[in-house]
Amino acid sequence: MGRSRLSALPPSAMTGSDSSMGPFFESLWQGESIGDGADPGEALLAYRAVSPEEDDWDGDWQALLASSDADPHLLRYASFEAFLDNADALERIPVSAAMIATALAHGP
Repeated sequence: MGRSRLSALPPSAMTGSDSSMGPFFESLWQGESIGDGADPGEALLAYRAVSPEEDDWDGDWQALLASSDADPHLLRYASFEAFLDNADALERIPVSAAMIATALAHGP
């Protein structure tokens, strides 16, 4: 059986501190929010919005990240309500080129 597509995420990213609700994730690119999701995989799909639209772009996220100040990362909040209440994030999760490419390849 293959590795989970999100196996690069730390175990703490998969659970929130609020036992009644799951965690919530916000996706950031160049310091700006570009999307969010109820789980890391859903939040990673937001990076589709920043992929170059040029017809000749080969999908090389590694090269794109190396040539920009993108600083892609997810912020993990205790819950959706905590996110809406502007609570501090519990964790900052660096996002790699491989995580983005894998999520986009397997996402809707």
